[in-house]
Amino acid sequence: MIKQSLKKIIGRARELVEPSVKRQGDIDYATYRKIQNDGFNKKIDVVFVKEPNIAHIARYAARRGPVASVLCHGTRNGAEQRFFKAAMPGARVLGTEIGDGASRFPDTIEWDFHDMKPEWAGAWDVVYSNSWDHALDPERAFRTWVSCLSPNGILVLEHTEYHGVRHVHELDVFGATFAGLIEFMNTTVAPGHKVVDTITDLPETPNDQRAIVVARA
Repeated sequence: MIKQSLKKIIGRARELVEPSVKRQGDIDYATYRKIQNDGFNKKIDVVFVKEPNIAHIARYAARRGPVASVLCHGTRNGAEQRFFKAAMPGARVLGTEIGDGASRFPDTIEWDFHDMKPEWAGAWDVVYSNSWDHALDPERAFRTWVSCLSPNGILVLEHTEYHGVRHVHELDVFGATFAGLIEFMNTTVAPGHKVVDTITDLPETPNDQRAIVVARA
């Protein structure tokens, strides 16, 4: 516990002096797609998200109003969908994953999360991702995700130390400090939406897990 607390203190101190946002640089789409697919296959059995944290986010969302639908982006093996379905019985839950063959996982479609399905517009009560750091074009991705929100819907982006600028590389092509992500979202998403809250009391935080919440202002 002491080691974890010290790690968190050091990480947050670094955020004060680091750039708030960083991108990997120019990568053509074909190269990006190949790198993402290779990463998908290499990490196919890795589960980064914590189930108690998803349950906590689900309770947070339910307190804001009824939740009938949840869309998760960049879900690899579908853990997020499983955890949300367990936390919100009866809700429709779907995940996207760019990796080839991702649709073999339950409640998952093979899909580039930058792209929009027309039927998704205004249709989702919760949109969630901890894979936003894989966005080649984060402005486009975030605007797409916000456009999927129902009138009272929320976009939840989970942030950890591994989403920071020090961890940007060819697979995780975008990074931001926690404060930098808030500022980026407030200047990027569609007019009428902004960061309305932060979730800083997630139950499992070995990597300084926190989240930001975007909704209609």
